[in-house]
Amino acid sequence: MVNMTPKELKKEFDSLKDELSRWKWIQSHQDTGITIMLDNDDTYGVLEDGDETLVFQLHEYIGSADGLLNLFAVIDINATFV
Repeated sequence: MVNMTPKELKKEFDSLKDELSRWKWIQSHQDTGITIMLDNDDTYGVLEDGDETLVFQLHEYIGSADGLLNLFAVIDINATFV
């Protein structure tokens, strides 16, 4: 992957229109430190950029059901519950 700033990564992510492309992007960019945040009614990624936290918003939420963290671990996506 080409070295990109966190803001450039966010711009690239935001340009993706469909959810499947966004999930594939997240999986292929795990070396950036992005973490998926799982909430009952929201799913988004966060990436620290100095004093700022960039939010990578997903259009569809998946909730925070038990077992999701294990699933994400299997497919090499860093995730946590909010």
